[in-house]
Amino acid sequence: MAWHTVQETLKLTGKSRSQLYRDMAKGLVSYRTGKNDRREFETSELIRAYGELRTSETPKRHKEGHSKSVVSQAENAQLDVIQQ
Repeated sequence: MAWHTVQETLKLTGKSRSQLYRDMAKGLVSYRTGKNDRREFETSELIRAYGELRTSETPKRHKEGHSKSVVSQAENAQLDVIQQ
């Protein structure tokens, strides 16, 4: 699975930086030290520790943008199939 920076981890989990560091100190979430001595977290470890991760808001915004424009229902159906 992929490795994530602290900043990416905060976005994926919805946790605060202080909560993440407390969890690391307690051993509730493990990490590795990557390039430049920065902490990195594996996706599967984040799921184990925090449950389902947040998805990107980008697809939602794009879908809303398409629905607000003049696009036929057939094109909307095709977009929904592609996004799945």
